Amino acid sequence: MDVAKRLEDAMGTGELVSIRYHGGSQPGAIRDIAPLAIEGTKLRARCYASHTVKTFSLDKIEPLPTPARTADPARWQAGWFPDVEGEPDAVEDICPGSRERWAALGWSVRETADGSGFALRLHRPKKRGSGFLAAPCVELCFTPMRRRVVMTGDVTASGAAVLVEVEDGESARPWRLRTRSDTRTWKHYDKAAAAFREAADRGPGA
Repeated sequence: MDVAKRLEDAMGTGELVSIRYHGGSQPGAIRDIAPLAIEGTKLRARCYASHTVKTFSLDKIEPLPTPARTADPARWQAGWFPDVEGEPDAVEDICPGSRERWAALGWSVRETADGSGFALRLHRPKKRGSGFLAAPCVELCFTPMRRRVVMTGDVTASGAAVLVEVEDGESARPWRLRTRSDTRTWKHYDKAAAAFREAADRGPGA
Protein backbone atom coordinates (compact mmCIF):
# COMPACT_ATOMS: atom_id res chain seq x y z
CA MET A 1 0.00 0.00 0.00
CA ASP A 2 1.25 3.49 -0.86
CA VAL A 3 0.85 5.14 2.53
CA ALA A 4 1.44 8.70 1.31
CA LYS A 5 -1.09 8.27 -1.52
CA ARG A 6 -3.70 6.86 0.88
CA LEU A 7 -3.30 9.84 3.21
CA GLU A 8 -3.20 12.40 0.39
CA ASP A 9 -6.51 11.04 -0.93
CA ALA A 10 -8.10 11.75 2.48
CA MET A 11 -6.88 15.36 2.70
CA GLY A 12 -9.54 18.00 2.26
CA THR A 13 -12.34 15.43 2.12
CA GLY A 14 -13.12 15.25 5.83
CA GLU A 15 -12.33 11.54 5.81
CA LEU A 16 -11.27 9.98 9.10
CA VAL A 17 -8.44 7.46 8.67
CA SER A 18 -7.70 4.73 11.20
CA ILE A 19 -3.99 3.95 11.54
CA ARG A 20 -1.68 1.86 13.65
CA TYR A 21 1.24 4.09 14.57
CA HIS A 22 4.54 2.35 15.24
CA GLY A 23 6.17 5.31 16.95
CA GLY A 24 5.58 7.86 19.72
CA SER A 25 5.17 6.89 23.37
CA GLN A 26 2.77 3.99 22.59
CA PRO A 27 4.12 2.09 19.57
CA GLY A 28 1.41 0.05 17.89
CA ALA A 29 -1.47 2.16 19.22
CA ILE A 30 -4.49 2.59 16.95
CA ARG A 31 -5.52 6.19 16.27
CA ASP A 32 -8.18 7.97 14.25
CA ILE A 33 -6.64 10.86 12.32
CA ALA A 34 -7.70 13.51 9.83
CA PRO A 35 -4.70 14.16 7.51
CA LEU A 36 -3.86 17.84 6.99
CA ALA A 37 -0.58 17.98 5.05
CA ILE A 38 2.44 15.92 4.05
CA GLU A 39 5.76 17.68 4.51
CA GLY A 40 8.62 15.53 3.23
CA THR A 41 8.63 12.37 5.33
CA LYS A 42 6.16 13.76 7.89
CA LEU A 43 2.37 13.94 8.11
CA ARG A 44 0.53 16.65 10.00
CA ALA A 45 -2.85 15.43 11.15
CA ARG A 46 -5.53 15.90 13.75
CA CYS A 47 -5.26 13.03 16.22
CA TYR A 48 -8.72 12.25 17.62
CA ALA A 49 -7.27 10.09 20.41
CA SER A 50 -5.66 13.11 22.07
CA HIS A 51 -7.37 16.10 20.38
CA THR A 52 -3.91 17.25 19.27
CA VAL A 53 -2.56 18.37 15.94
CA LYS A 54 0.51 16.14 15.68
CA THR A 55 3.28 15.34 13.25
CA PHE A 56 3.72 11.65 12.40
CA SER A 57 6.55 9.90 10.56
CA LEU A 58 5.20 8.40 7.34
CA ASP A 59 7.38 5.30 7.63
CA LYS A 60 5.76 4.46 11.00
CA ILE A 61 2.14 4.75 9.79
CA GLU A 62 0.14 1.62 8.97
CA PRO A 63 -3.29 2.54 7.52
CA LEU A 64 -5.99 0.09 8.61
CA PRO A 65 -8.63 -1.34 6.22
CA THR A 66 -11.71 0.29 7.72
CA PRO A 67 -14.86 1.59 5.95
CA ALA A 68 -14.70 5.20 4.77
CA ARG A 69 -15.89 7.59 7.50
CA THR A 70 -16.30 11.34 7.69
CA ALA A 71 -14.78 13.14 10.65
CA ASP A 72 -17.40 14.48 13.04
CA PRO A 73 -16.59 18.14 13.85
CA ALA A 74 -18.19 17.70 17.26
CA ARG A 75 -15.49 15.19 18.19
CA TRP A 76 -12.75 17.74 17.57
CA GLN A 77 -12.31 20.11 20.50
CA ALA A 78 -9.77 22.60 19.20
CA GLY A 79 -8.04 24.45 22.01
CA TRP A 80 -7.98 21.56 24.48
CA PHE A 81 -4.39 20.90 23.39
CA PRO A 82 -1.79 23.08 21.65
CA ASP A 83 -0.41 22.15 18.24
CA VAL A 84 2.48 19.76 18.82
CA GLU A 85 5.45 19.11 16.54
CA GLY A 86 7.38 15.83 16.34
CA GLU A 87 6.35 12.65 18.12
CA PRO A 88 5.85 13.79 21.72
CA ASP A 89 4.63 11.74 24.61
CA ALA A 90 1.99 13.03 27.02
CA VAL A 91 4.52 15.00 29.09
CA GLU A 92 5.86 16.80 26.04
CA ASP A 93 2.32 17.54 24.85
CA ILE A 94 1.62 19.40 28.07
CA CYS A 95 4.95 20.93 29.03
CA PRO A 96 7.64 20.72 26.34
CA GLY A 97 11.14 20.12 27.71
CA SER A 98 10.06 19.81 31.36
CA ARG A 99 10.56 16.09 32.06
CA GLU A 100 14.27 16.33 32.91
CA ARG A 101 13.79 19.46 35.02
CA TRP A 102 11.01 17.87 37.06
CA ALA A 103 13.03 14.68 37.49
CA ALA A 104 15.95 16.80 38.75
CA LEU A 105 13.60 18.31 41.36
CA GLY A 106 12.91 14.80 42.63
CA TRP A 107 9.65 13.86 40.89
CA SER A 108 8.95 10.56 39.17
CA VAL A 109 7.04 11.59 36.03
CA ARG A 110 4.53 9.04 34.74
CA GLU A 111 1.77 9.14 32.14
CA THR A 112 -0.92 6.92 30.68
CA ALA A 113 -2.95 7.49 27.53
CA ASP A 114 -5.65 5.71 25.58
CA GLY A 115 -8.66 6.53 23.46
CA SER A 116 -10.64 7.75 26.48
CA GLY A 117 -8.11 10.37 27.58
CA PHE A 118 -4.86 10.51 29.49
CA ALA A 119 -3.33 11.24 32.87
CA LEU A 120 -0.02 12.89 33.76
CA ARG A 121 1.21 12.10 37.29
CA LEU A 122 4.02 13.24 39.55
CA HIS A 123 5.12 10.92 42.37
CA ARG A 124 7.40 12.02 45.22
CA PRO A 125 10.20 9.90 46.74
CA LYS A 126 9.55 7.78 49.79
CA LYS A 127 10.80 9.32 53.02
CA ARG A 128 12.46 6.06 53.96
CA GLY A 129 14.14 3.68 51.57
CA SER A 130 14.33 3.92 47.81
CA GLY A 131 11.63 4.35 45.23
CA PHE A 132 8.57 6.55 45.01
CA LEU A 133 5.14 6.64 46.60
CA ALA A 134 2.50 4.64 44.71
CA ALA A 135 -0.09 7.42 44.86
CA PRO A 136 0.66 10.59 42.86
CA CYS A 137 1.03 13.92 44.64
CA VAL A 138 0.05 15.88 41.53
CA GLU A 139 -2.21 14.47 38.81
CA LEU A 140 -3.51 16.13 35.65
CA CYS A 141 -6.23 14.18 33.84
CA PHE A 142 -7.97 14.79 30.53
CA THR A 143 -11.28 12.91 30.24
CA PRO A 144 -13.54 14.21 27.44
CA MET A 145 -16.49 12.01 28.44
CA ARG A 146 -18.31 12.04 31.79
CA ARG A 147 -18.58 8.66 33.46
CA ARG A 148 -20.89 7.31 36.13
CA VAL A 149 -21.37 4.05 37.97
CA VAL A 150 -24.64 2.12 37.46
CA MET A 151 -26.03 -1.16 38.74
CA THR A 152 -26.48 -3.89 36.13
CA GLY A 153 -29.21 -5.69 38.03
CA ASP A 154 -26.94 -8.70 38.52
CA VAL A 155 -25.45 -9.85 41.81
CA THR A 156 -22.25 -11.66 42.70
CA ALA A 157 -22.11 -15.06 44.40
CA SER A 158 -21.89 -13.23 47.74
CA GLY A 159 -25.04 -11.23 46.98
CA ALA A 160 -23.35 -7.90 46.22
CA ALA A 161 -24.72 -5.76 43.39
CA VAL A 162 -22.64 -5.72 40.19
CA LEU A 163 -21.61 -2.17 39.27
CA VAL A 164 -20.23 -0.95 35.93
CA GLU A 165 -18.89 2.40 34.76
CA VAL A 166 -20.58 3.92 31.68
CA GLU A 167 -20.13 7.07 29.63
CA ASP A 168 -22.65 9.80 30.38
CA GLY A 169 -22.13 12.45 27.70
CA GLU A 170 -19.37 14.93 26.99
CA SER A 171 -17.71 16.64 29.92
CA ALA A 172 -18.01 20.43 30.04
CA ARG A 173 -14.77 20.63 32.05
CA PRO A 174 -12.63 17.70 30.89
CA TRP A 175 -9.37 18.85 32.50
CA ARG A 176 -8.87 17.95 36.20
CA LEU A 177 -5.90 18.76 38.42
CA ARG A 178 -5.70 16.88 41.71
CA THR A 179 -3.10 17.71 44.37
CA ARG A 180 -2.77 16.72 48.02
CA SER A 181 -4.80 19.77 49.06
CA ASP A 182 -7.51 20.20 46.43
CA THR A 183 -9.04 19.30 43.06
CA ARG A 184 -9.81 21.78 40.28
CA THR A 185 -11.34 21.44 36.81
CA TRP A 186 -11.19 23.50 33.60
CA LYS A 187 -12.79 23.57 30.19
CA HIS A 188 -9.60 24.29 28.25
CA TYR A 189 -5.97 23.26 28.22
CA ASP A 190 -4.15 26.53 28.92
CA LYS A 191 -5.26 27.15 32.53
CA ALA A 192 -4.97 23.47 33.44
CA ALA A 193 -1.43 23.22 32.07
CA ALA A 194 -0.37 26.43 33.82
CA ALA A 195 -1.68 25.16 37.17
CA PHE A 196 0.05 21.81 36.66
CA ARG A 197 3.37 23.48 35.81
CA GLU A 198 3.10 25.68 38.92
CA ALA A 199 2.53 22.68 41.18
CA ALA A 200 5.29 20.65 39.50
CA ASP A 201 7.85 23.45 39.67
CA ARG A 202 7.46 23.68 43.46
CA GLY A 203 8.99 20.24 43.73
CA PRO A 204 7.97 17.22 45.84
CA GLY A 205 9.12 18.85 49.08
CA ALA A 206 6.63 21.73 48.90
